[in-house]
Amino acid sequence: MARRPAGAWLSASLLATAVTVTVVLLVLRGIPDPILVMILLAAVFVVLDSNSVEVGTRVQLSSSAMVVSTAAVIVGPGDAVVAGALMGIATILHPDLAVPSRWPTLAANVGQLTISAMAGAWVFSAFLPSGAIGAGDLGTIATGGLIAAVVYDSINYLMVAQYMARVYPSVRFPRWLTLSASHVALAILGLVGALLGAAYVMVGPLVMPLIVITYAVGHIAFAGQAQMRGAHESSVRGLVKAIEAMDGYTKGHTERVAHFVDMTGRRLGFDDRRLDRMRWTALIHDVGKMAVPPELLSRDGALTPEEQKTMWRHMAAVETVLAEVEFLKPMVEITRDRYRVLADGPAPGGVFPVEARILAAADQFDALTSARSYRSAVTQARAFDGLRSRADRLGSDVVEALIGVITESGETYGSPDEASTAAVEHLVRERAMRG
Repeated sequence: MARRPAGAWLSASLLATAVTVTVVLLVLRGIPDPILVMILLAAVFVVLDSNSVEVGTRVQLSSSAMVVSTAAVIVGPGDAVVAGALMGIATILHPDLAVPSRWPTLAANVGQLTISAMAGAWVFSAFLPSGAIGAGDLGTIATGGLIAAVVYDSINYLMVAQYMARVYPSVRFPRWLTLSASHVALAILGLVGALLGAAYVMVGPLVMPLIVITYAVGHIAFAGQAQMRGAHESSVRGLVKAIEAMDGYTKGHTERVAHFVDMTGRRLGFDDRRLDRMRWTALIHDVGKMAVPPELLSRDGALTPEEQKTMWRHMAAVETVLAEVEFLKPMVEITRDRYRVLADGPAPGGVFPVEARILAAADQFDALTSARSYRSAVTQARAFDGLRSRADRLGSDVVEALIGVITESGETYGSPDEASTAAVEHLVRERAMRG
């Protein structure tokens, strides 16, 4: 609850700063000409920002940077910063800003966009000719638009990251490099926006419809990246639902394994893209169960060696099919390598991939600390000992990282003590004898 007031004050400060600077610029310089074009571009900026797309976990970006580049070229170097301020401050018209639960985030967004747009426009002004624009200026303008978009994007990213760290410290915010594809796309859009501005100056208002159409095409292309990511996530969720329907135990198991994998990956320095892939892999690592005969999955007791071979054979068949899907292939490979880690054979190339060892360790830990119909859960301490006994396969780096993060988190898994474990084991044996 303490974070809400902090977020509200920070949001109000960002918004107040943006409004104050914009008002001062307008008093000193006035609204740049052509006024109607500036109003139209500001409206387009708001529309694009309101339709921002998700490019990473908890991260949304818009293609609005190209509008700032266009506006800066049209008004020229003297008023480029004012144009940038107008574009950013226009987002104060976002309809959701009046919603009490959303205004802090949206108010902060207005401030961040305004400051970022002004910074990008200021850098861009150094590349703009002071006189008439000719064909010979297009290369410099295009370069300036690209650099300005990078500045705009970078400052906006840093401000959002700082805001999230202060207001929502528990939320993992993606690192810069994990969004590299989006950063490149935004830089290209800045270049395109600059050339559109030059086209307006050289040809006149007749090209305005073409400019708006190009904005729409650019936004659709930018959104396509997010839509592909969303389709991938939907596919993974569908697979997880199918697995859970086959085996009720799997639901809690996959979620816990995904949690252990995420904590361990963080301790070992994985970036956000790598963590996302590991999380998805953990969620689908039992996907092969979809082809396992139901009587084996629901068996009230341990499987025989022959039944285990049958189960692995069916699971391998499913994974072979899924490996043909391009975005699932890396996850399936990690799952297959996990089998090799837990087996007794040699590692391909002399060492098992760290992703497979993390998944294997997390899977093993949860198996040890979870009770099944045919055995009891062991204590957390005994599970830790079990992991360390297999450090030659799992890797001491992975084992100690997993044990360390679980211990530091204060989380406890498995049986509360050895006496409880022994009591459950006794009941399991009696049940087996009666059966």
